Amino acid sequence: MQLGLILVLVDVICVVHAAKTGRFWPWGAVVLALPGFGALAYFLMEIVPEWLGSPQGQLARQRVGKKLDPGKNYRILTDQLEVADTIANRGALAEECLELGKFEEAQHHYEHILTLPMGDEAIYMLGKARAEFGLGAPQRPS
Repeated sequence: MQLGLILVLVDVICVVHAAKTGRFWPWGAVVLALPGFGALAYFLMEIVPEWLGSPQGQLARQRVGKKLDPGKNYRILTDQLEVADTIANRGALAEECLELGKFEEAQHHYEHILTLPMGDEAIYMLGKARAEFGLGAPQRPS
């Protein structure tokens, strides 16, 4: 009895949503013709892609991706640096190293950037300071 009531409620919610978003035809008919399965199909085919396409959905997908494979972006940035050793690529890799807690490698990348002709920007100095702070050595010995 309760399962039937829940199924009817879910179907009504899906039909109302389809009508409000201009997708009543064919989704209204599908949801009504196939109780439960129609609502599931509507949810998977229309609502989930809509959520994943939104900025919040993309951010959530990135967070889940970082949790499942935290080193993926690091590997991609390392490969990009091997292809083209630019300040932008090295800075992106250094920033990723900071996020992963690889402070020594981040410090190395920032030191290299700061030696380059156009690498004397404050953002790279700040990145180096963050790496040194992560290493527990925020101050230079006197």
